[in-house]
Amino acid sequence: MAAVRKSGTAVVSSPSLSSKPIFLATAHDEFEVLNYNQDWVHVRVSGLSRGWIWRNDLEMPDSIPDTPTAAPSPRAADYFHVVREETAQFPGDWEPLRGKNVKLISVQKIDESAKDSGSQLKLEFAKSIFEKSYAEMNQKPDDVAGIVLIFDSADGGMIAVSQPTLAKWKSGVLSDLAFWRSCYFDPPETFPSGGHSASQ
Repeated sequence: MAAVRKSGTAVVSSPSLSSKPIFLATAHDEFEVLNYNQDWVHVRVSGLSRGWIWRNDLEMPDSIPDTPTAAPSPRAADYFHVVREETAQFPGDWEPLRGKNVKLISVQKIDESAKDSGSQLKLEFAKSIFEKSYAEMNQKPDDVAGIVLIFDSADGGMIAVSQPTLAKWKSGVLSDLAFWRSCYFDPPETFPSGGHSASQ
């Protein structure tokens, strides 16, 4: 059995950040684990009812390793590095940041000849940068409405988050799943696990 870490955790119909929640679980709810991968856990809700829960939102049983026993994935920090940071107007048309100043962070692959990194490594790297930037914003308040990460490569893209969403996530109000659902992804097909797309 896997236990839910905190109340408000979404149980969704398919293993995708854009999947609609079936219901919200409360802290300490327990579900039978049917299957799992690096990001998602397939659980039995009741009887024939099934659902998926973002893995980081669950306390997994001791018998299940922290990460699947498949070949270890490369660490995001070994794959990308920040090449430039600046404050500028948001370069898109997303309502929460439209016309506002944001912290723009340009990111490149450490090895440009490396194969496509896939969306999961980008999300891992974005998460680490968002956490670091949030800590810096708290120490030295900056007049920015959000943070925008630009992956500067052929398979690149942009992930943006507003400052209020960042604060809710870091305070524990938003789960990782809810956090990604509240971000902006452009182009959306580069981030199949993503939340808001440029067309929304």
